[in-house]
Amino acid sequence: MNEQTKEVFISYSTKDTEIAFALLETFESYGLDCWIAPRNIPKGAQWAEEIDKAIQNARVFVVIVSSHSVESRQVPKEIALAVSSCESIFPFR
Repeated sequence: MNEQTKEVFISYSTKDTEIAFALLETFESYGLDCWIAPRNIPKGAQWAEEIDKAIQNARVFVVIVSSHSVESRQVPKEIALAVSSCESIFPFR
């Protein structure tokens, strides 16, 4: 699996960063290979492009559903891309 190909992509509003990284830590403690911004975005890379590639290469898409993610402009775009490219989509509330 290359750096871009991960089993799980975690989508979240930056206002939910603490929750997202706690979820990431839990998933990885079970041996799941996860992708999360900004950790997996190479320095100098275009964020939107890296996020799109990561979603397209992920098997599972997990979205943290909160009042912040509902108001986000980016999270709905990520969900739309995941619908067409990920095997499974799981909301986490």
